[in-house]
Amino acid sequence: MEVVVVMGILVAISLVILPFTISQIEDARAENQALSIASELFSSQQDAYSGRNSSGYGVKLNSDSYVVFIGDTLAGASYSDTLTLPQGTSITDITFTGGASEVAFLSGSFRPNRTGSFRINDGVSIYQVTLNAQGLISVDKI
Repeated sequence: MEVVVVMGILVAISLVILPFTISQIEDARAENQALSIASELFSSQQDAYSGRNSSGYGVKLNSDSYVVFIGDTLAGASYSDTLTLPQGTSITDITFTGGASEVAFLSGSFRPNRTGSFRINDGVSIYQVTLNAQGLISVDKI
């Protein structure tokens, strides 16, 4: 009899905890992508500021992927790598100055050539990544 009572208590606890766990897993997907792109922006900023390869570094945003590149622009890049977002996750509301979807840090500078923000949306959660004129990068849940 005690075993049935214990099993009943465990089932009740599981029914309460499971929805919260699933929600946290789904929320983590958008957050992880926002943090990954913010990290790529930060790495590009640091590489450019340090004068690595005497080149600029940048990131180009697409709706389902982003491109990390070495150069002042993607068109003139000496290297680029495309990273695809997980299925169901997208980059939306890109509002960089000049309507661009590409941001670069010129060699020797930690300030971006464009400022603005974009959002990462996975259908459950939305995170906004903002890049200001001083080069500060922030990630906020919307």
